[in-house]
Amino acid sequence: MRCVRRSLALVSFAGSLAAVHTAHAQRTLDFENLASGTVVTTQYPGVTFSCIDGVAVAPPPEIYATLGTNTSSPTRCLVAGDPGADAGPEFLRMVFANPQRRVQFTTGKGFGLAGSGNQTVRVRWYNAGGTILGTRLVDTQDFVCQTYVNLGSDTGPANIARIEVQAFNDAGTAPIADLEYIDDLTYFADVTPPVVSITSPVADTCVCPNPTVIGLSCDSDGTLVSRALEFSASPNGPWTLINSATTGVCNPAALGAWNTAALGSGQYYLRARALNADDLEGTFIQRVVLDKSAPAVTLRFPTTGGIFSSSLCFDGTVDDGGCSAPSYQILWRPAGGGAFAPINPAAPSYNGPVYNDPLGESWNIASRPDGQYVVRITATDPCGNASAPIDRTITVDNTPPVAVLTSPAMCSVLGNGTVIVRGTASDANISGWVLQVAGGPFTGWQTIATGTSSITYGVLAAWNTTGLPSCAYVLRLVVSDRSQISCSGSTQHREYLTTVAISPNAPCDDIDFNNNGVFPEDQDVLDFFNVLAGGGC
Repeated sequence: MRCVRRSLALVSFAGSLAAVHTAHAQRTLDFENLASGTVVTTQYPGVTFSCIDGVAVAPPPEIYATLGTNTSSPTRCLVAGDPGADAGPEFLRMVFANPQRRVQFTTGKGFGLAGSGNQTVRVRWYNAGGTILGTRLVDTQDFVCQTYVNLGSDTGPANIARIEVQAFNDAGTAPIADLEYIDDLTYFADVTPPVVSITSPVADTCVCPNPTVIGLSCDSDGTLVSRALEFSASPNGPWTLINSATTGVCNPAALGAWNTAALGSGQYYLRARALNADDLEGTFIQRVVLDKSAPAVTLRFPTTGGIFSSSLCFDGTVDDGGCSAPSYQILWRPAGGGAFAPINPAAPSYNGPVYNDPLGESWNIASRPDGQYVVRITATDPCGNASAPIDRTITVDNTPPVAVLTSPAMCSVLGNGTVIVRGTASDANISGWVLQVAGGPFTGWQTIATGTSSITYGVLAAWNTTGLPSCAYVLRLVVSDRSQISCSGSTQHREYLTTVAISPNAPCDDIDFNNNGVFPEDQDVLDFFNVLAGGGC
């Protein structure tokens, strides 16, 4: 029977694992896959071969091919020591990774250089504690490896851990320096690697500094020899050890604590490995993102120097690089100092991320006194990484502009000529004012004068009414400030309306003869004499 050889297995799992092993599988080694002279020790999973010599250091066992068809397999067998040298009374030892119920093989011997001609081989087997389970003397033939040996049974206890094969004298009382052969070794060995997984952190998620890695590292149907947890910046390594142990973890538990103090933020790979006694290895690689950086925050609105009334909106970005859902706060305080407070004490923080969109909620400033304030935004991710605060100094201006026309008076009758319009157009943060007229021949508002500075109880314009027909007219004063209202972009403004009439023959019912609202002036004196001469006002 040809042997079935299983090389060291490297198994990677990309998802959840079924933590169920198959039973051990029967293996038969006929050594035909190795060249003559090959030293054999641990090439075959589940069993280790060696030579033990009570006189000197024995050479390791090796493949022997000169027996030809005198082996139970076609051409090769395993021989104890060097067939070309007399190594003394050595013996061939087999140690199994897992205790066996039943072991079968063929055996024989060849002359050493001393050439005893003896044809007896002693087979002795032991349990894992080194206790002899049995001894058997086997009659063999010189240079023939075809004597069948069967130890244990399929239904007996799994307790055969070590077997030793040694050439003995005919009486079975003393070892001799002949060479021992074995072939067609049949035993049971684990065919599945240990189950390995990482359950936390989850793949492609962000991890905070110094996380504990949770997972499995278990060989439920074999013997786990060692396990390790490692990390690397590349899936191809090199790998740095995080933790190692010789005991399994068969229920999700800590595989190790990853010290990230010397590492920067970014993508890393965690690798868990486990090796069993049959030299089968299970491997699990998990990609994670180490988050040691604060969220990135931008505040597009408001800008420093902005003037607002009623309510203030915020716009910008709060982002943790796609790593997590950061929280952020929007705070305020007077520009003169004091502690920062949430714009809404009932909702002191908000959840991100936010990308170039409104942040949080609008701040109700309708009841805030006019003046300067500082607004602040700061963000924190679930790892506790906090962004540097971003501050903006803004002005609250809830006081509307003042718009008043004091002259001409309401319902005044004005003549043709120049009419001085007086009043007030003012605000602490004035944007501008406009004086307009409608009525008579005008189907819409016509601008008389404009300005960008405040005027208090002063002259707004000299209105030329020459040529205007007799009719009713409306004067309108509109004053605007720079204070944005309720996040709309609109500004505060106030209007004042005065209705007047224009008549070329306006009555002279006061000493302002030209009815322009200004007295005294030279024109009034001229008009006085004009009236005395019978002219109109």
